[in-house]
Amino acid sequence: YRENRDEVCATKKNNIYAHVYSRTIHVPCPNTECPSKTENSLQEAMIIQDPKTLRVTYMCVPCGNEWTI
Repeated sequence: YRENRDEVCATKKNNIYAHVYSRTIHVPCPNTECPSKTENSLQEAMIIQDPKTLRVTYMCVPCGNEWTI
């Protein structure tokens, strides 16, 4: 079973509206063009954990950038 990559990307971008994920304001977005760099009140990241590998991924709410630490 393979997922369509376009559908996965669209689903991830819609995750910013789901309030079931943990969120933090203490992890800054690494994207230099993120709106949260100029307006600090926008700084918010979702915490997404892969249930199989337990790897934590952060997703910036204002710009949609994803990264791991």
